[in-house]
Amino acid sequence: MNDLQLAFLSTVRVYEQKKEELEDIRTKLEENLKQLQIGEYIQDPETKLVYRIHEPKGRFVYYESVSYQRTAKEGESAGTVSKKDALAAGFTL
Repeated sequence: MNDLQLAFLSTVRVYEQKKEELEDIRTKLEENLKQLQIGEYIQDPETKLVYRIHEPKGRFVYYESVSYQRTAKEGESAGTVSKKDALAAGFTL
């Protein structure tokens, strides 16, 4: 395995861990938001930022020009690369 491949694997491990953490945080945030009123204002006493609760009309989607796919992790039902394809490519799972 070359240095570029090792760097990718190191980075993707961190990325996927942070992504899972962010999904957990997003779930908790959504639970909090559902308990507040649409139109309600809240100010953070530390930062002085003011937040208004609203119902979004859409959602921002991040566009990537290149990405990756992978086999399923332990406990996942499916990955974006089938185990059959990975085995056919010569990998041991």
